Amino acid sequence: MEQTRVSARGENLTVKIPGRLSVKNITCSKGLTKSMDLWTWRQQFVSGRSARSRVDATLIAYDQAMTPIAEWSFNGLWPASIDFNDTTPGKETIVFAADQVQRLR
Repeated sequence: MEQTRVSARGENLTVKIPGRLSVKNITCSKGLTKSMDLWTWRQQFVSGRSARSRVDATLIAYDQAMTPIAEWSFNGLWPASIDFNDTTPGKETIVFAADQVQRLR
């Protein structure tokens, strides 16, 4: 967040100060399956029945030896959109929105 102040000499100064934090959306891709679980979950938000549909989740990144190298915790996660890739058939992209994110490792 930027704030403009006037210095002792009367000059306008723009300084950056900590402000309200925002959480960027998380984009994940996966192979298309028969499961309708994500689609059904997304439809709860489209139809306005989302009050109890937000979940807490953890995302873990692994290296090639399957050793965890990073971990994030998401609170209030929900599927903001689901899209099917025209250039890669059989793949769907899900964008998740979250209220809070914390890097655990």
